[in-house]
Amino acid sequence: MIIKPLGNRLVIKREKEKEETLSGIIVTGKKTERQGMGYVLEISEEIREKGLIQIGDNLIFEEDEAFKIDQADFSLFIVDYKDILAKVEE
Repeated sequence: MIIKPLGNRLVIKREKEKEETLSGIIVTGKKTERQGMGYVLEISEEIREKGLIQIGDNLIFEEDEAFKIDQADFSLFIVDYKDILAKVEE
């Protein structure tokens, strides 16, 4: 699936954390996920022209305002540029 954001939007991906129990059972989707944080998977042309955000950047965003698409191992968020709170640099 390829998602190309339109307007002033970008696509952010967040991997679902997996936790393995002592018996070897893998548990996913626990609330230990870092809420509102992920990396940029795709950006619209409007955002690309601004040059402030690049594909692969880690961002903190307003998750409640984003459109969420759940997949088995990850979640995708379509986020408006105005809902980006910070860029995380390591």
